Amino acid sequence: MSTTAAIQPTASTVPKFWTLRGCACVFAIALFVSLFAARHIPLVHDAPLMNYVVFLMSKGMIPYREIVDMNMPGTYLLQMAQIHAFGPSNSGLIAWDFLTIAIVILASARIAGSGHRATGVLAGCASSLIHLSGGPWDIGQRDWNLAVLLLIACVFLVEFGRSGRCIWVFGAFLAAGSATSIKPTGILFPVAALVLVSWKRRTPRSEVTQIVISAVAGLLLPAAVVTAFLVSHRAIGSFVSVLKSLVPYYASLAHVSITNMAWHLLSAPEKLLLLIALACFPLCIIERGRHGLEWLIVSVGVGCGAASYLLQAKGWAYHRAPLSIFLCLWVMMAIDTALDARLHSVRTAALALIMSTLLLPPMLLVLELNRNYPLDTIQSLEHDMQSMGGSRLSGHVQCLDMTLGGCINVLNRLHLVQSTGFLYDFYLFPDRPTPVTAALQTRFLSEVTAAPPRVLILSQHIWPDERLGYDEVRRWPAFEAYLALHYRLAREYMPPSRFIAGYRIYLLR
Repeated sequence: MSTTAAIQPTASTVPKFWTLRGCACVFAIALFVSLFAARHIPLVHDAPLMNYVVFLMSKGMIPYREIVDMNMPGTYLLQMAQIHAFGPSNSGLIAWDFLTIAIVILASARIAGSGHRATGVLAGCASSLIHLSGGPWDIGQRDWNLAVLLLIACVFLVEFGRSGRCIWVFGAFLAAGSATSIKPTGILFPVAALVLVSWKRRTPRSEVTQIVISAVAGLLLPAAVVTAFLVSHRAIGSFVSVLKSLVPYYASLAHVSITNMAWHLLSAPEKLLLLIALACFPLCIIERGRHGLEWLIVSVGVGCGAASYLLQAKGWAYHRAPLSIFLCLWVMMAIDTALDARLHSVRTAALALIMSTLLLPPMLLVLELNRNYPLDTIQSLEHDMQSMGGSRLSGHVQCLDMTLGGCINVLNRLHLVQSTGFLYDFYLFPDRPTPVTAALQTRFLSEVTAAPPRVLILSQHIWPDERLGYDEVRRWPAFEAYLALHYRLAREYMPPSRFIAGYRIYLLR
């Protein structure tokens, strides 16, 4: 039985009954419009990189050993599942994203409990609108998939709190283990939430061992799948090496201050939601003791989502996905409880807050409709590669790029195998050389010297500086000399806007 009391539409609750359902309908209509607008979102930014890794693996290249990338195995496994289910095109990516949105709404409704389904639907639609408002940049991002898996884990933990059956703990840690295989921060929520549920239920010591065994068993299954994946590609040693070197190096880059991260939050699409959440705190304090276990578990999710955002320390929009999903649910459940308060002033404040959420849909829709990803560079480079031979370039072309130049995206579109497995250039042209970057530079130069690519494409995007230019090559004198000796500049593309990255094409002499 749910720990949240079911509310029937009696005379005393009719205003709340229709208010919540009316708001849920408004958000659902806005989400439908948002999904309709998103149906032709192009496959850009990070998503095609993961597609390309899967493509390279299908051509026999070994992840972590031959493909130089810092993403965790769960990212590839999820991408493989997506491609297998819906295909590698942009329509396949959108179909997967729409599926995750449906899961978020259903999971949120389940967590809210019987008699509160409209609250869950309202929360699920709100978090989905926030996700879609990010435009093409946020579609297919790892943190969104991670957040969806953690919300599924939340459903199972809520069910464990309601029934006490350990099978729900197994399911929660199965979902959370899958999330952790994408990013290690995924383990924070299930552990903290399970401790809370066990404490609130006053779980006897005789059951603790069974709960722990169920949790460990849930984690072992995704761990076994990841291990099998690495073993099948003979990549365990290479993965461990990447985990000890490239992953911490990448994690240390592009950090911003706490002040900047807070500013990013205040300027984000969720800023109205954050203000509403702050306004909810006094109501939560007044109504303390009336919130169910579900709301407390979601509160842990909010804290862990915030911790994940802060630990990554980059302030990027999609890093807020776990925080946004849980915060939407936390706010709507808090208002739901306050609408039943004994004090008229509390009910009035809660009604004002729920009505203020109706400002979110138009704000988020306007943001989504105005977030157009510039395709000029991608289309130009695709045309240039086609004119230089198209499929005949496979195995003879090398990109030096960091997402915005779209070079890997074009290779993915044209199904061209790169001459090496180096997907990015940030570790080849570091601002401050390290043993990690030195080893990768040596390896890259060795590979291109042994089998020089006929075409070499240098992007104008310099990361983590987040600026445009080609002067990063000077950070690596050995490669600068190699490029000047063996290649000639054949074309330089200048984009129509100074905010869009261009590229240079070099041909082997």
